[in-house]
Amino acid sequence: MDYTLSAHLGASARPDKTPVAVDPKSIVDLIANYTYGQFNILDNGMGITYNRKTCQVKFDPFYTHGMPAKSGIISGTCVELMNAAYVAIRAKHPEYHVLRVQGNDPEYFLCRDDAHFYLLVSETDLLGGKPVIETFNEIEKVVSKDPLLVDPSFQRVVPFSNSGYRVEALWNQGCKMGYSTAMVMFPDEGVPIGFNLRGELVYLFVDSVAAPVKILK
Repeated sequence: MDYTLSAHLGASARPDKTPVAVDPKSIVDLIANYTYGQFNILDNGMGITYNRKTCQVKFDPFYTHGMPAKSGIISGTCVELMNAAYVAIRAKHPEYHVLRVQGNDPEYFLCRDDAHFYLLVSETDLLGGKPVIETFNEIEKVVSKDPLLVDPSFQRVVPFSNSGYRVEALWNQGCKMGYSTAMVMFPDEGVPIGFNLRGELVYLFVDSVAAPVKILK
């Protein structure tokens, strides 16, 4: 299933007033119960289908998006938790400006081919009204303002300059983003589904030999 989540809870509040400073402690409390991972993917009625022509395996539903503030999502993948935190912060702090980010973190998703999703929170619109920016110069201009980085997956709330994170794309507050509940993978592809008790990432892989599904560390 494909659909769009806009979660536009109004423009950045207080347009005629002095911007309100972002309170990191409030955001830390807001995401304190969020948990990265979805080891229960087989318990949500997910169907698994195999396309013999393309050798693709499809898991659907793999993701849960919708309106996280209403559905009460507090666990899931990084994109699910990003959306949940986005809606929660906008609901509690309409005076803040919240950007959704695709990029990399410094510990687990290091390569540019990886994708990790998180938020940047600031007092004002750092994109100057643009819905999306993806160019290096524009991104550098935004992060030079040192917004607050909020990563609900790994419970990190720090100034961007102290984070070690990288930005590949930014979506402005209220900008619509398309999502799918399905995950489609080719043989030898994998997707992270959480951490084990040793703090190691666990991946769901599609085997290239007979294309069964298996879970590896």
